[in-house]
Amino acid sequence: MSALVQAGFDILVEAGYQPEMAYFECVHELKFIVDLMHRAGLSGMRARISETAKWGAISVGPKIIDESVKRRMKKALLDIQDGKFAKAWLRETASGRKKYERLLKRGADQPLERVGDRLRDVLPAESLGGQGILVHADGGEAGGAEARDPRAAHFPREPDLPAAVDRILARLPR
Repeated sequence: MSALVQAGFDILVEAGYQPEMAYFECVHELKFIVDLMHRAGLSGMRARISETAKWGAISVGPKIIDESVKRRMKKALLDIQDGKFAKAWLRETASGRKKYERLLKRGADQPLERVGDRLRDVLPAESLGGQGILVHADGGEAGGAEARDPRAAHFPREPDLPAAVDRILARLPR
């Protein structure tokens, strides 16, 4: 998951998006989606996201996570099941974890991490969760979300992400 988040951030920044906007799109929105999936399943999540996001999930997502990705995932699982992964980890540990430490440092040195650090420094944790939306027992909504599941509870949501990022950027030290 972290590799997918990092790649998404890098692609957006390379395409000219502000790093802060890319961070919100790749990290902030990920939490929103994961919370929805955790509370309502994949179909329930799709029922609660915008029609545009839903279209992307069903039409673009499968182009990114295609059969070649599934083959590599299956290979990784086989490496875990047959002990290759564990043996590689034991070798890495026995040799002083040099590659492990190098990879951790490389990950910590990414622009995504610096942007996230800056945003977390100026924002209280609850402000990163967006605006709350409560779904009533009859399926009606407070806050205008597309949620329809009467079992749902409280979902974080930011109604105007670009405006929210602009407000946050204005608070960052120059």
